Amino acid sequence: FSGCVNVSELFIDSAEQIGDEAFLNVGSAEDNEITNRVAWPNTVTHIGASAFRSCKILGAVDFSAEPQTINYIGTRAFESSRVNALTLPANQPYNGGNFSDAKAIFKDCKELTEVTVPQKWTLVPDETFFDSGLQTVNVQGPAVLGISSFEECDGLTTVTAIPAAAVCNRAFYSCDNLTDAYLSS
Repeated sequence: FSGCVNVSELFIDSAEQIGDEAFLNVGSAEDNEITNRVAWPNTVTHIGASAFRSCKILGAVDFSAEPQTINYIGTRAFESSRVNALTLPANQPYNGGNFSDAKAIFKDCKELTEVTVPQKWTLVPDETFFDSGLQTVNVQGPAVLGISSFEECDGLTTVTAIPAAAVCNRAFYSCDNLTDAYLSS
């Protein structure tokens, strides 16, 4: 479906893998209102690199189906897409294992304004939310906030990470509007 600009709706029912660049540049930039919600079925185990990069029809992304089985998300999987709401899998640990090479997963997602990192997640990979539209970040567990993980999030005003295991280089670099940061170990 890569490059199919006339696709206006996306429904994923029962897939195991979503390959690299499967929905790259899908949809039209002229679509002003995005109401599409993708609830990942618990059959999906793999989301490839750039799978939804620059996808214009992707709105809310919900990874809360139980049991959650995603064990791989590729680099830039959702970069520059129109993701506007994100629910991360709360009961599946994310510790870098199969995700260790994943970078910039939600980079440049300008319509994404809020994210809660679940307690079982111990890593926010490098550049995950780089230059996104985030205004509020809530990290619920002792996570490592990777290199440049929130860099250049110009709208970011509030960060709560209690406890934070580590904050890596440039994690919040150039977040010029950040006024409230609550961090402790």
